[in-house]
Amino acid sequence: MVGEADGFVCLIENKIFSPEAPGQLSWYLETVESVYVGLTPFPIFLTPAGLEPMDAKDRARYVPFDYGKVADIVGRTLETRGAALGANAVSFMEQYANTLRRRILNTPGNVDKLALGLYRRHRKAIDLINLARKNAPGQAEDVIEEAVGMLAPHLKPDHHDKGFWRFYADDLEIDALKEGKYGRILFFEFRQQVKGEGLTFYVWIGPGPRETRERLHRRAGKDAPFKTSEKLDKDWQFIYERPVLSEVEYPAFDPEEARPKIKQAVREFYERDYWPIVNAVREEFGLPPVAEE
Repeated sequence: MVGEADGFVCLIENKIFSPEAPGQLSWYLETVESVYVGLTPFPIFLTPAGLEPMDAKDRARYVPFDYGKVADIVGRTLETRGAALGANAVSFMEQYANTLRRRILNTPGNVDKLALGLYRRHRKAIDLINLARKNAPGQAEDVIEEAVGMLAPHLKPDHHDKGFWRFYADDLEIDALKEGKYGRILFFEFRQQVKGEGLTFYVWIGPGPRETRERLHRRAGKDAPFKTSEKLDKDWQFIYERPVLSEVEYPAFDPEEARPKIKQAVREFYERDYWPIVNAVREEFGLPPVAEE
């Protein structure tokens, strides 16, 4: 939405059934600022639950908004101005609000009232549960760093933020792979899944020179254990994926229960897949293979 007379441009990033990709929101906002020079951007991050962006920089600029508020706005508009609207407009808005509640918000009938009643009866317990869930990322960071430090010594800490923990391979400190938007182009990363809130380990091709990214993507399409799509995405493309904790295990994060599963995932990746990935990339850029330890 562009309001030139008022001097602003509204950017809405809509996330319903897919996770936020690293760097995605910053790139969108930078694009809008470069296209609509002179207009003040008003960026909104729209999700079913009103989630905040994962990156601290994006959280400082984007306004989180949820579909419950959208449905409420539509409902209030119908109540206050419905008589002035045409029958087709009223019918469309009613169907839209109902679809949001049924398909996106899952709040048919009296679910909200039942949930509120449950909260009032068990408020202390539910508040403790919510507090524990908020603390899960911090607890996960300690366990992840411990597992990587013990079991994958060639992975070094890169950048961590809310919901993701990123590492780089010291065997891939190649000049061509250090020209990315965020320093390096190839990242090894644990990431919380926004949709199901599970924890997954990825190897990403990040933003950088197109030729380098295409070389990595083509090579990933030839070799195991890479996993990638036929099309290279514009900024971020994973070329390896390994589930670590399920959507049930991660929100109820217990360090003692999660530690052996995270360690197992790190151990199996490092022993089975790290060396084939590293040596395939080294070969692609004309370097000799490194020996497994």
